[in-house]
Amino acid sequence: MSHKILPLSLLLLLAIAGFQCKKKEDPGPLLTGKLIISDGCSQYAVGIVSGAFDPTQVTAEWKDPDNDSVYHNVFRLGAVRGACGISYYGVGRGDTFTFRMDPNPQNLLCFVCAVLANISLPPVTDSIKDVTKVGLAVN
Repeated sequence: MSHKILPLSLLLLLAIAGFQCKKKEDPGPLLTGKLIISDGCSQYAVGIVSGAFDPTQVTAEWKDPDNDSVYHNVFRLGAVRGACGISYYGVGRGDTFTFRMDPNPQNLLCFVCAVLANISLPPVTDSIKDVTKVGLAVN
């Protein structure tokens, strides 16, 4: 009987120790953004409205040559975790939403338009996750 208890006790001890060694991933700060450009062909630009972020992850000031609008703290949206575009979350141009930067974006196979419109986008590209729409565009 004691021959069976000792191996089971060791196995239980190793299992408990293994669970304690796992590090929880830091999800990063929650940011609020506004979708400033959306062309319908997976070309998006986001402006950060609030939250703490790394200034190297955005273009501090960017002038859209297509309409001469000036935006602050913006980036080109590269990927959205778990979706092929931000519209999956019901976010449209002018809407506000919360999100986190995604340092390890997924590689999803997504269909895009055969011919992309030639629109201007900020030079810095980021991927995001944990998207939640919080406000509609105000016209």
